[in-house]
Amino acid sequence: MEKEEPIVNSDKIYDLLYFYKVPLIFALLAIFLLGGALLIWRSNNQSAKISFSQEEGATTSSKIKADIEGAIVRPGVYELMSGSRIQDLLIMAGGLLANADREWVDKNLNQAAKIVDGAKIYIPKTVAQGELGGQSVLGDKKIGDLISVNSASLSELDTLPGVGPVTAQKIIDNRPYQTLEELVNKKAVGQSVFEKIKSKISLY
Repeated sequence: MEKEEPIVNSDKIYDLLYFYKVPLIFALLAIFLLGGALLIWRSNNQSAKISFSQEEGATTSSKIKADIEGAIVRPGVYELMSGSRIQDLLIMAGGLLANADREWVDKNLNQAAKIVDGAKIYIPKTVAQGELGGQSVLGDKKIGDLISVNSASLSELDTLPGVGPVTAQKIIDNRPYQTLEELVNKKAVGQSVFEKIKSKISLY
């Protein structure tokens, strides 16, 4: 004998739903609000992680390096924060030696200027009269010192190998330079000339 399936009374179910409609509405509303809050929390949490990663990356790339040579207490390559000034580099290197050409520094070196990554700064020495120290002198130009592509005169640039008056004027017309390589990028000199003069020039 087959077992009879219980008959569902739809009227009874309707009555139960009608009777409990208020609690059911509040329960559904609570589930909706809880789900929305969970989505907002997860979104904020992911944004916080992304922001942290960006800040971490910025910290990694905020360091630059610059080379300072010549009449300096501790010449060499230094690591600085991005946005550092030439004055900061001078302080890190211990300052100028007693025989530094301070008049040249005052005229040609802007200590408030920001340093770019890979910059090179050369501080020339003074030469006492009668004590050339092995350096030859041409007028007021000391041969052996690096020539600044940002401040040297046309006649000084003309003393560089492969550089004549026309090329010297091109160098002057394309100032300022943030890196020595910009001499080639700005077409002030060709690559072959740059290879000849790169060890004899500086930015400052």
